[in-house]
Amino acid sequence: MKHKWTQVLMSLAAVFGMVTALSFSGGAAESVNLDEKCSLTVIPGNFTGDGSGWLAEQLDNASVVIDLYRVAGVIPGKAGGFGYDGYQFELEAQYAGEEGLQITEHMTNADWRQQSQKAARIALGITTDEEGAVSGTVQTPPVRMEESVKQEIGGLDAGLYLLIARRGGAGDPDVTYGDVAAYTAVSRDSDGTEQIATMANASDCVFSFEPELIALPGKEPYVDAEGNPVSNTANPGPWLYHMEPVLKARAQMRYGSLQIRKELLEFETMAGESIPRPVTFIFEINAVWEDRISGVGGQREYKDVVAIDFTGAGSETAYRPGEELKLPVGAQVTVKEIYSGPGYSPYPDAAEDDTHREAFEKTTVITDTEQIFEVTFTNYYNRRHVDGHGITNHFTYDAEQDRWIWTSVHADGTVGGEGSQGGTEASDSSPQENQQTSADGSEGTP
Repeated sequence: MKHKWTQVLMSLAAVFGMVTALSFSGGAAESVNLDEKCSLTVIPGNFTGDGSGWLAEQLDNASVVIDLYRVAGVIPGKAGGFGYDGYQFELEAQYAGEEGLQITEHMTNADWRQQSQKAARIALGITTDEEGAVSGTVQTPPVRMEESVKQEIGGLDAGLYLLIARRGGAGDPDVTYGDVAAYTAVSRDSDGTEQIATMANASDCVFSFEPELIALPGKEPYVDAEGNPVSNTANPGPWLYHMEPVLKARAQMRYGSLQIRKELLEFETMAGESIPRPVTFIFEINAVWEDRISGVGGQREYKDVVAIDFTGAGSETAYRPGEELKLPVGAQVTVKEIYSGPGYSPYPDAAEDDTHREAFEKTTVITDTEQIFEVTFTNYYNRRHVDGHGITNHFTYDAEQDRWIWTSVHADGTVGGEGSQGGTEASDSSPQENQQTSADGSEGTP
């Protein structure tokens, strides 16, 4: 099973909390009882600041479930050669060996994060292809699956567990722990290192979680001399057989799609001939939505101008199937036809005051994710013959040459001209594309 996530991990705006990561060397005035059953309650997120209430509500309503994979058992003894009572880990077979986990003394939080990533890759059998599509096959079923957040997960033997938070459960019953590609995404750091995250959907946003390792029993974390939290079973204080890890959650808006459709019932032909006359219709898009992810409030806005070309009567769309405009759930969208040529008018041809004519402006709201919301405009040919048509200029930025290259495309699909303009600085090093639509047939630069 393969699934490719697009733009899921590119703008993860909110980061909250952290699952407790515990090292393995024990130590305290009291002896650890490795025969006592352990438990944990997973806290879904500890949100602070503006927008925290909305995010907490979204996460409460998300279908987040917990899977626990047993990574290591424990053996009693004086861990690490220390002269106090503690325990050592004994890795399960699939996590051991040269390619397995490397659990050592005095591991930093960064070390634990690295080992958590490795444990998730092993447990879920994750691989990626050159295009970034994720595949996965769970190697050994989790010892506890589809557990609820904020509820105690009891009866756990002492050991080291991989905690995976994902979509599923009653709110998303078709996704199980075996559907790895459906809830897992892989991104790449600047150095090429792959990072695994798992996903859960809320109504308006998607949450991602890092895989985490947690040791049971454990100790309360403490703050070191540099102000950093340190979680280690060598910490002072009593052994804790019930832990309450807090998930580190990131949030991104979920998206629906917009499509613009144009219907032409009749079509203009060349004067005295039966050859269709190409025509371009131009639309202005304005979408606004509330900024809740960043917590700073206010509205975000998207504006664009797109064109639909016709060479005959029928129906055409602004975006090709599968490439519709992605907009956040909750976006209020206004689409206005700003140019339709003097030869076409809104349908139907009604009274002079246009009382019954179809509007040149349509509105819609992106109310759900993974759905296409369509606005349709219908025009008729009013038989006023006027020469001229639109040209769409496509602009592509060449980062290596530091210049914009434009190509003008006529309504009939023919290329009208090419050119370039140097010295324009792009916002990033990757090629960018832009589109400029002209109603008078002119050609321009960005």
